[in-house]
Amino acid sequence: MTIKKILGILLGVFLVFGVWGCGGDEQDTVSTDIQQEAQDVKEEAGEAMSAMSEAAKEKKDEYMAQMNQKLSEYDQKIDALQEDISAKAQDWSDESKKAANKALEELKDQRDAVGNQLENLQDASADTWADMKEKMAASMKDLESAYESAKKKTTDMISSVME
Repeated sequence: MTIKKILGILLGVFLVFGVWGCGGDEQDTVSTDIQQEAQDVKEEAGEAMSAMSEAAKEKKDEYMAQMNQKLSEYDQKIDALQEDISAKAQDWSDESKKAANKALEELKDQRDAVGNQLENLQDASADTWADMKEKMAASMKDLESAYESAKKKTTDMISSVME
């Protein structure tokens, strides 16, 4: 039930009971009825707000789980890239090794920054959630780009050694 519906019901109740309550002796009974109706509407509004809050929490938890899953996947990709570099770097020049290790360290730093951002997102208030979620999505795209760049550099170094 939306806030507009609740307010509409509440207004309707007051109008009906207000007109009906003009009968004199029944006014005390009507007043009590109005108070009860108002209390019922207030309780329904509270329940509706709780339901909306719970739904928002579920969406947030779902999003957080997705982001944690993506970070786990990047951890695996980064580990595989590091293993690939370690296995093949023995044939590379010192300059190539340094470049590969630098790209890998930058990638790990960026991954850590995204992980920290995700932790902050977990504690985000409803007011800041949308903005922080947008920033998180952008950071994930940046992490993807950094990974692809590091992978390409590694692939290029492997190719140059094989030539």
